[in-house]
Amino acid sequence: MVAVYNPYASVIKSIRMMQLKVQKYIFREVIVPMGLGIFVLSFVLIMGNLLKLTDLVINKGVAFKEIALLFLYIFPSFLDITLAMAFLLGILVGFGRLSADSEIIAMKASGVSITTMLKPVLVLGLIISLATGWLLLYARPLSRIGFHKQVFNIVNKRLTTGIQPMVFFHDFEGVVIYAENVDARSGKLKNIFLQDHRTSSSVATIFARHGTVRSNPKTLTFSINLEEGTILSGPGKVDTTSLQILQFAEYNIDMSFENEKSSGKWNQPKANYLTFPQMQKAFAGQLPGYDPHRLKIEWHKRFAMALAPLLFALIGVPLGIYSPRSGKIGGFVISLFIFLIYFVSSSFVETICRDADITFYGLIWLPDILFLLSGGILLYCAHKERDIFSFLPKFFVSRLFQKIQGLRRGKR
Repeated sequence: MVAVYNPYASVIKSIRMMQLKVQKYIFREVIVPMGLGIFVLSFVLIMGNLLKLTDLVINKGVAFKEIALLFLYIFPSFLDITLAMAFLLGILVGFGRLSADSEIIAMKASGVSITTMLKPVLVLGLIISLATGWLLLYARPLSRIGFHKQVFNIVNKRLTTGIQPMVFFHDFEGVVIYAENVDARSGKLKNIFLQDHRTSSSVATIFARHGTVRSNPKTLTFSINLEEGTILSGPGKVDTTSLQILQFAEYNIDMSFENEKSSGKWNQPKANYLTFPQMQKAFAGQLPGYDPHRLKIEWHKRFAMALAPLLFALIGVPLGIYSPRSGKIGGFVISLFIFLIYFVSSSFVETICRDADITFYGLIWLPDILFLLSGGILLYCAHKERDIFSFLPKFFVSRLFQKIQGLRRGKR
């Protein structure tokens, strides 16, 4: 049997192979600056907590292994933001470099369309969206709870050695404890002075003969049980006329080690501490105590934010092509600006739904819809090689600014 040579099939195969090589090349151009962006952004965000964690090691004698666990739990809390922003940065820097070196023009002249260039970016965006969704639905809630448990364990261990006789102990937020005698075996305190200034409106000063600090691993709370003492309570400012004196035989104070749990009630975590299966149980009523309105807001917010990388792909590719002279610094500035617009608008609609009790949860998807429309318009302009401002209404500031510049040039 004689094989028949088909020139059209050979041409189509060559075109597909060329397109595949171009897509692999674009993939490398995007992923390299993206990886660098993940490293730099993660380092910057970790540095914000480094001083606090260093203080635990130097001043409070916490073991390095326990601090390393805190770092491990902190990392997923901002990794979703880091991935999305680094992905957008990689697109703008990668396509900006290709456009600056006229490689985009060469690709178009070779028959490579914007759609072909977009495919590897969309594939990478889909992978990052799935990773972001996993972080938002599983990793971040678990890491937050793990972080609080680790901090609880650190403070709980320090209770046995941290409270020393005649030394002020202030590891608890807004609470200062002083004891003349401390029993090393039982942990009982004698001749106690305690000041509670967790609220700015009032300050309580307590003197007690005996006391015991207790911890509850289930609720991640601490409490101190005081016996035979006196409470002096009054406003935050010194005012002896409004001072109240109360004597007690037994008095219990709930304490915490962080601001967000200053009330000492951690037995029911917030909606943003729930994983995806836990949220489903809360919707079904198997986890009582949660506000259904806030649960639905959290539900929609997580899925909407998981789609952010795909939306950034639609916007980043045409912007990267149209800003070849911006360079890496310019790409970082543009990505930061787009990133801020998206997350500020997302936080804004979330706040409106939560505080105004708006039950139309489609409002949470408004930033995604606007970015999707903007990305479609920008891609259409890039495909038709039209000005990216051509579809903007005349009252937009950018369009008006261009006209003013044109008038000034004409006068000159």
